[in-house]
Amino acid sequence: NLEANPHVDALKINSKRLKFLVKNDPEKKRNKSNVIIYE
Repeated sequence: NLEANPHVDALKINSKRLKFLVKNDPEKKRNKSNVIIYE
C-alpha cells in the first residue's frame, strides 16, 4: 500500500518541511538516510 509508505508521503512534502519533520520527528529521524533521498 503506497499510501501507508512514509517515504511516498515524503515525496509530497517540500524540502524545508521535510527537513523540519526529520529534525523533530524521532521516527522519521531514525529513517533519515532514506528520507534525505527525497529532499
